[in-house]
Amino acid sequence: MDQHFLRRGRLGRMLPLMQSQGLQTGIGVEENSAAILLGHEVEIVGEGGALFVDLRDVGSDPNLGAFNLSGVRLTFLGDGDRLDVRNPPRSLRRRPSSQVPGSTRAPPDCTVARGSALPARRAR
Repeated sequence: MDQHFLRRGRLGRMLPLMQSQGLQTGIGVEENSAAILLGHEVEIVGEGGALFVDLRDVGSDPNLGAFNLSGVRLTFLGDGDRLDVRNPPRSLRRRPSSQVPGSTRAPPDCTVARGSALPARRAR
């Protein structure tokens, strides 16, 4: 778990830490937000949202020398969104947009689209 995650670009430090510690999933929480863990489900509360990081299908090429990963899955979670961490993104339940106060845009400087699960770029 890391805070002020998106605005401060902390994905770059989270991925190597997760890999070195053998962690398969992680959550980066933005300012003014919280991740509430209820059993295997996480619910996001607050205006900034969170990024769920899934390394279960990740690969790495030791021939490249530098730190590299492929197959990383990222899912942006907004206020009221819920996710079963055992089965993302199929378990994602969005809060209906009619119930989300204010804008449903991603936080400033966020390049991950709301509600998408994106594979990371493959190392070349």
